[in-house]
Amino acid sequence: MSNETKNWRLPPEPVAESAIVSEQSADLIIVGAGHAGTAAARAATEKGISVIVLDKQRDEQQWVLGFEIGNINSAIGRSRNIPQYDPLDFVREWQRRTLGRSDPEIIMRFAKNSGPSLDWFCECIDPKIVDSMYFFMQTPPADAKEEINGVHGFLGTAIFRGVPGFELPEAVKQNQNKAKQQGAQFLFEHDALYLEKDGERVSAVIAKGPAGNIRLKANKAVLLAAGDFSRNREMVDELCVEVADLMDGGKFMAMGWDGRGIQMGLW
Repeated sequence: MSNETKNWRLPPEPVAESAIVSEQSADLIIVGAGHAGTAAARAATEKGISVIVLDKQRDEQQWVLGFEIGNINSAIGRSRNIPQYDPLDFVREWQRRTLGRSDPEIIMRFAKNSGPSLDWFCECIDPKIVDSMYFFMQTPPADAKEEINGVHGFLGTAIFRGVPGFELPEAVKQNQNKAKQQGAQFLFEHDALYLEKDGERVSAVIAKGPAGNIRLKANKAVLLAAGDFSRNREMVDELCVEVADLMDGGKFMAMGWDGRGIQMGLW
């Protein structure tokens, strides 16, 4: 890899103070209103934390990537006869597949909390819709195996496709509505540009909205939940070396995001 600094690593020029048309503040500023940002907003407001969420998409046309929720050990899954698993077995399998390159503490958090998180996520959704949700391999074929050539599988992926017109994006919107009822403010059509710091503390987000540039001041914290970088060819080439090698200079296209949230964290 070249030592030349990649463009995605370079922060933008700061917006002139005279070009900032307004300021707002909240305890928590969340960048991104997808699965993670929406769930964080709802969870925070349940604890009395004031929240502002910004997303560059339009509210009524928001595209939420994904249609399924991977999890193990949810109460909903247990009600569908989905097996329960030892979280340690899950972590061991994950670490083996990733050649030990992932953080086992983070994977253990997922193993312990993903099931209860699904149950919580579904609390504000019509029970009839939750009943229509199904799990991948909920009724496995007779010849299905949990282990093939030493690779273990774990059932539990929840899929919102039982009711026409209601899929995971609609489930996210239901959670957004719950967060709004609890006081969260969602600013759609606001594109986060960069973070500001006060000493060593990240203190604000500068964003561009329909009315111009605004400053969103965080009394407690900023949460970056702006998605992946699979649509940023430069970041993929540098950070996902295996993908770059397999493409061998070919054109790479993905359905994800441009990595702005990750870039802001780096800057």
